[in-house]
Amino acid sequence: MKIGIIGSGLMAQGISKFFEKNNIEIEAISARAILNNKHAFEDVSFILESTNEDLSKKVAVIKKIETNKRIYTNTSSLCLDELRKESGRNDLGLIHFMNPANRNEVVEVIDVDPDIIDLLNKLGKDIYPVPNIPGFIVNRLLFAQIKEAEYLKGLGLSEVYIDTLYKNATKSRVGPFEVKRFVGESVSCKIIKNIWGEHAD
Repeated sequence: MKIGIIGSGLMAQGISKFFEKNNIEIEAISARAILNNKHAFEDVSFILESTNEDLSKKVAVIKKIETNKRIYTNTSSLCLDELRKESGRNDLGLIHFMNPANRNEVVEVIDVDPDIIDLLNKLGKDIYPVPNIPGFIVNRLLFAQIKEAEYLKGLGLSEVYIDTLYKNATKSRVGPFEVKRFVGESVSCKIIKNIWGEHAD
C-alpha cells in the first residue's frame, strides 16, 4: 500500500511520520508542488489532504488533483459539505488526525471506506465517526472552552489564573490557554472563525 499526503506543515509531517513508522509507504507533496503537478499520486491507494486550514486554499489544492482515487481531508474545523461543493468532489471524506498525529490515537472520520478504517485500526488508531458539522466533536468542545476562557480574560482575569483553576477543578493536565498556545494563535483563530463564523466573539 502507498498513501499520498498533501501538505508540508506540522500535521502533514506528523501524519507522514505515523505511516512511516508503521512501514506504510507514502508519497508526500507540498500544496505548492501539487498545484504544478496535477498528475501526482498515480500509484497510491488513497490521498490525504492536510494543508493550511483555509477553505479557498484547500479547495484549490483538491480541485487540482486529477485522479479516480478517494481523497480525504484532514481539516480540523471546515465544513465538509462546503469543501465538497466548492471542490466539486462529492465523495470527499474526512480523516481528522489529532495533534500530534504520530502519537495521538484518536481519529475523527466521515464517509471513510471500510478498508481504510480497518487499516487505521490495525495501526493503533481509535476511530470515531462524527457528525458532518464544522469542528466535528473534539474541536467544537475544545475551542468552545478557549472562547469562554478569552471572555473571562476580558473580565480582567489572568491566563494563568484561569488555567490553574480549570486544571485544579477538572484534574486536566492543561488549561484552555495552554491548549491555545500549543495549537498556535493564528491556527486557533482560524478554527474558531471556521466553526462559529466571522462574529465568533
